[in-house]
Amino acid sequence: MAAFIKPFDLEKPSLMHVKIVKLAAQEYILLWDKHHIISDGVSEGILMNELVKLYNDKVLEPVRLQYKDFAVWQNQLPAANKLIQKEYWLNKFAGELNSYNLPTDYMRPSIIDFNGDCISFTIPKRDFIKIEEFIKHNDVTLYMLLMAVYDIVLSKYTRQNDIIVGTPVAGRLQEAIQDTVGLFVNTIALRQRVNCDKQFVEFLQEVKTNILQDISYQEYPFEELIEGLHITRDLSRNPLFDVMFVMQNTDKGTAEIEGLEISSLEAKNKVSKFDMTLLAEVVENELVLNIEYRISLFKAQTIKQFMKHYLNILMQVITNPMMHMSKLKLMDTTQENEVACVFNQTKIAYESEKTICELFEQQVVNGPKRIALKYHEMSMTYEMLNEKANGLAAILRDKAVGENTIVGMLMNRSPEMIIGILGILKAGAAYLPIDPSYPQARKDYILKDSKVKILITNQDDLGIEYFSGEVIHVSQEIQGQKENICLTRNIDNLAYVIYTSGSTGQPKGVMLSHRGVVNLKTYFEMTLGINDKDCILQFASSSFDASVWEIFMALEVGATLCLIDTMTISDSSLFETYLTMQQVTVATLPPAYLTYLNPEHLKSLRMVITAGSATNLELVKRWMPYVKYINAYGPTETTICATSWQAKLREDNRVPIGKPIANTEIYIMDEWHNLLPVGIVGEIVIGGVGVAKGYLNRPQLTKEKFVKHPIQAEQMVYRTGDLGRWLPDGQIEF
Repeated sequence: MAAFIKPFDLEKPSLMHVKIVKLAAQEYILLWDKHHIISDGVSEGILMNELVKLYNDKVLEPVRLQYKDFAVWQNQLPAANKLIQKEYWLNKFAGELNSYNLPTDYMRPSIIDFNGDCISFTIPKRDFIKIEEFIKHNDVTLYMLLMAVYDIVLSKYTRQNDIIVGTPVAGRLQEAIQDTVGLFVNTIALRQRVNCDKQFVEFLQEVKTNILQDISYQEYPFEELIEGLHITRDLSRNPLFDVMFVMQNTDKGTAEIEGLEISSLEAKNKVSKFDMTLLAEVVENELVLNIEYRISLFKAQTIKQFMKHYLNILMQVITNPMMHMSKLKLMDTTQENEVACVFNQTKIAYESEKTICELFEQQVVNGPKRIALKYHEMSMTYEMLNEKANGLAAILRDKAVGENTIVGMLMNRSPEMIIGILGILKAGAAYLPIDPSYPQARKDYILKDSKVKILITNQDDLGIEYFSGEVIHVSQEIQGQKENICLTRNIDNLAYVIYTSGSTGQPKGVMLSHRGVVNLKTYFEMTLGINDKDCILQFASSSFDASVWEIFMALEVGATLCLIDTMTISDSSLFETYLTMQQVTVATLPPAYLTYLNPEHLKSLRMVITAGSATNLELVKRWMPYVKYINAYGPTETTICATSWQAKLREDNRVPIGKPIANTEIYIMDEWHNLLPVGIVGEIVIGGVGVAKGYLNRPQLTKEKFVKHPIQAEQMVYRTGDLGRWLPDGQIEF
C-alpha cells in the first residue's frame, strides 16, 4: 500500500489510481487512491455503488450533471446572495482573533508540517444507548452534543473561552447533484463562546443555535472568508483555526456481490492537516472516535489523555446535564490521585520543635571556632557572631521588643546586617529588611505601612522623613554576651516580613514564620548536600527573600557565609576573582547575572542555583559541565523556595522549575479551583509548611490569595497567579 500511494500531478491525468493485488487463489486486495480535489466523502459512496452495479452487470444511469456544471453555477450565484453570506461570516469573526494556546509536548516548528498519526477510541453500545437517549430528550443531534463537549475540553485545555473549530459541510444543497462525483465539501469555522458559569444544557442549546445558523450560510467559500478577514499569515499555523471536528455520516456505498465476501481495509493515515482533528462515526451501534494529530507537536500518550478527558466530560454531561460547566472535571479519580498525592509525596521529618535561633545556636555548640562570616579580609566565628547577636537581643529586650513585634532593619550587606537579623530573632521579634539604596519614597512607604516602632541601622544618613520611632545604630563593636538569649520558642511565630516589589500594585508586606525556614534545613542538607565545609555566597539584597535563603543555608548547617559588596557585584571580572579568592562553593544568582560569568573561571564553585526569573536551555547547557545546576522557583509568600530541579538534558528540551521540595505541595488549578491533569496549563498553587501567614495589615487581600486547601480544608494554600503545568514525570514547567 505504501508503494502504491504516490503524489498526484494536477496538470496530468489521471487523478485516480487503481490496483488489484492477488494474495492467494481466492483472495484479492483492491487498492483505490484518489486525489481529494476530485472526490469527497459522498463521492466515495457513489463510486462504490457504481462499481458494485457494474460488477453485477447492471447498466448505470446516465449522469445529468458533472462537477464542472456545478462550478459554473457556483460562480454565477447572484451577487446579493453572496454579499449576505459574506457579511454574515465577516460579522461572525469580527474583533480580535487569538491563536490557540493548546499545550503541546514539543515546541511548535517555525514552518508547519503535516506528519501525523491517528488513535481510535470506541464508546460501547451500552454507553452509546445513554447518549442516544440524551440527544433525543434534549432535541439535539449527536453532532451538536459531541461539538459542545469538544468546545468545553478545548476551553479547559487552552484557558480560553473564545473557541473556533473547523468542520466540513457536504455542500450538496441541490437535489440534482446528490449523485455527482466531485469535491463539493466546504469548510466552515464554528465560533463558540464558552461561559463555564452556565449549566451544560444552556450551553448545548447555544451550540445548537450557532450550528444551525452557520450551516444555513455554508455556501460561502472558506478561502474567501480567510482573504476577507485579512489574517496575518503565520507559517507555523493554519489560518483561523488549528483544530477540526468531523462527523462521518456519509453513505459509503453498498459492497454486496453474490459469491464474494467483501471487507474494507483502511490505509493508515500518516498525515494531519491540522494540529488535531476529532472524527466521529457510528458503527454498528457503537460510537467510534478517531483523533488525527501532528506528531511534531504531540506524543501519542498526550492524545490518549486528551481523549480520556473528552470521554470523562461527555459521560458527566449526559449523566448530569444541569451541572455548571465550571464543575466539570477533566480527570478521573486515578489521575486526581496522581497529581494530588503521588506528585506531592514530599513529607519528611524536620526539626519542627526548634526555631531558627535554636538551629543557629546548635551550630555554635557544634563548632564555635568555625568561620560563620567572611567579608573581604574580615572573618567572624560562630561563637563571636552568637555573642554579638545576644548583645543586640539584650538591648532590644530592654526596649520591650518581644514575640511577633516587627523591627525594621535598614542595613546594607555587611556583618552588622547578620548580627541585626539574629539579634532581632533572638529577642523574639521579626525583622523587616529595607534596602538603604531604595528611593526615599519607598523607604518611607514601608515604614509607614508596617507601623514599626524600632529601626536598627548601620547608616549615618537614613534617607527617610516620616519615621518617628526609635533608631538603634548597630556596629561590630556592639557589646557581646555569652549567655544565649532566645526568647522565641514557638516555631509558628513571625520571623520576618518582606515587602514585595509592587509590580502588581502597592508593595505588600509578606509575613513568614520560623517554620518555613527551619524546614529548609532538611532541603539544604538532604537535597543540596550543604555541609559545614561549604562557603555560601550572600548575593541578594536583604529586601529580597533570596537573602534569607542564602543566610540560613549557611548558618543552619554550620557553613560559612561570604558577604559581597555592591561594587564587586557590578563588575563581573572582580566578581569572579572574589569568588575564587574566598573559595565560594555555592552561589544563588539571577539567570541574567549568570550570563556575564565564565564557569571556567570559577574553580571553587560546585553548585549554582538560579532563581527569581526564568532561566533558559542555553544557559543550563553552558553551566552543566562545570557545576551542579539547580533551577529553583518560589514566590515571597511561600518561604523562598517551593520547587527545584537539578538540571539534566531532557528529550523535550524543556527547562522545568522542578518538583515540590520537602514538606511542600504544588497544585495546578483552573480558575474554579479544580485540579488540572498532566500537561494542562493552570495557576500554580502552593501548600505546605512554608506558606506565609498572609499580608501585613491587609486582611482582605490575604483572604483573596490565601485560600482553603483543595484536599485538607483546615489548611491554607497560596494562589501565586503564575501559570505552570505538570510534565509526565512530575516536574513542573513554568
